[in-house]
Amino acid sequence: LMGTYFEAQCAPLHELLLAAKHTVEQASDRPRIDVLSVDAEGAEIDIFRNFPFDAWDVRTIVVETSRRSSMAIDSLLLPHGFVKIAVLGKDGVYVSRTVLSL
Repeated sequence: LMGTYFEAQCAPLHELLLAAKHTVEQASDRPRIDVLSVDAEGAEIDIFRNFPFDAWDVRTIVVETSRRSSMAIDSLLLPHGFVKIAVLGKDGVYVSRTVLSL
């Protein structure tokens, strides 16, 4: 629809997850996220650039990438202990090394 738009409030991913954490009882200091899927129309690098990976036990990340962003996403996730295991269409699939060693 041409000319149609909407406004949305945005917040850092960490803040959104903290808000959700309060709705679920978590016994751990590092709440577990089995699958984190991010498709933010080109903002994926900004989302992960300052994400506090040490505060969350993220097991798997599925993130939309492009030719321009794929290597940048790799450079953000691989040093935090993720392994790229697949590319499905435009989506990169990353799994935590801790899951692979289970």
